[in-house]
Amino acid sequence: GGRVRARRTSPAGPGQVRAWIEQSTPRSPGDGSPPDDETVARMVAGVGQDISEGHARLWVGEASAVVTQPVIGERVWHAGGDMVDIVAQMTRASEALKKAGVHRLTIERTRKGWAKALRPYGFVPLQGLEVEL
Repeated sequence: GGRVRARRTSPAGPGQVRAWIEQSTPRSPGDGSPPDDETVARMVAGVGQDISEGHARLWVGEASAVVTQPVIGERVWHAGGDMVDIVAQMTRASEALKKAGVHRLTIERTRKGWAKALRPYGFVPLQGLEVEL
């Protein structure tokens, strides 16, 4: 598909848009503690850079701003056999995928035993919302 360009639909200026984006930073992934002013400034600058480089899109409304990112990911579709070897294969795959620009490897609807076994390798349970487009 073609490249999607975000459009501004509001008279909000850059300062207001920045304030809206700053509001989201305490809820950004992290250790749960509110970020300090320097961290917020760095996060907002990073968002701005991603937007200007085309790695993210800014959507400005009458009373909000939303930033979206195209996320490239890959999911484990099937895996069976010895768990130690499964981990070795996923590690091997992760290294190659990362070099290819993939940013996420997911396992959907996994069993509790898998979550426990894979936690030491950086896998974490995530919850979120998704809509099919």
